[in-house]
Amino acid sequence: MTLYIIIVTYYAEKWIDKFMASINNSTVKCKVIVIDNASQDATIDIIKSKHPDVDLIENHENLGFGAANNIGIKKALEEGADYVFLLNQDAWVEHDTFEKLIGIASSHPEYGILSPMQMKNNNYERLFIDMITMGKYKYQLISDLMNNTIHDCYPVEFVQAAGWFITRQCLTEVGLFDPLFYHYGEDTDYARRVWRHNLKIGIATKAKMTHLNEPSCPSNKTKKLLYKKDLNLAYSNRANWLKDYPGNFAIGFLKYSIDTLALCLKDFIHIRNSIIQIHLWWKNLFSIKKYLYSRKHLY
Repeated sequence: MTLYIIIVTYYAEKWIDKFMASINNSTVKCKVIVIDNASQDATIDIIKSKHPDVDLIENHENLGFGAANNIGIKKALEEGADYVFLLNQDAWVEHDTFEKLIGIASSHPEYGILSPMQMKNNNYERLFIDMITMGKYKYQLISDLMNNTIHDCYPVEFVQAAGWFITRQCLTEVGLFDPLFYHYGEDTDYARRVWRHNLKIGIATKAKMTHLNEPSCPSNKTKKLLYKKDLNLAYSNRANWLKDYPGNFAIGFLKYSIDTLALCLKDFIHIRNSIIQIHLWWKNLFSIKKYLYSRKHLY
């Protein structure tokens, strides 16, 4: 079984040695592809000088999380990868993480994506807990954790892509990330598509990793990206689950327009936030053709 680790970096100099040490200490031999999104710190120099075995791809601009991962995934598949593990730059694994993931994936072929238990400071990472306690499966894992009756794998509707173990079957059937999502939302969109293709997403409870969940862009930019993510997801959800793209996109846009108005009225006291919402609505009114094209070419 051939495993490829794919890491997208952007100003990652303080984390490189940590995540590379964890990979090098793994009980499973794997190949590492790093796609750098035009970092201007010492990221490139550190990788070239201290980790020459890494397959380094240097982008000349920041392509975002999904598009950059797509470059690595394509390369891994072309070279015969059986599994791909997407690892955030601010995360690292334990020595037996990959071994346990491969074992669970082999026993549960119905899962297209598996995530280790995501930890931080010897506790479960906060956002990880938020994600696995959502949706129709929210009580299964938490209940068994509390009762100490844990199984090796649990289905979840979604888990963040800080550490996604993806099968070749999943990548072949579902495809790559939609580049429509520059940053934030690409993993949510992909998860919806995985379920649409009758594959499961799961938590491998015997495998663990650490995820610091530290942002790599200014907070004001993060807010704008989150607004953009919400709009993209409103569109993509319609396109994922229904086939009549134009009609459903019209319904999706109408719903989003109503939601935007409701948010503006609710948050009227914060004029700046309302202006941002309206600006994004207006800008994306003229981008529907782009959304339609993006979604059609995923299937």
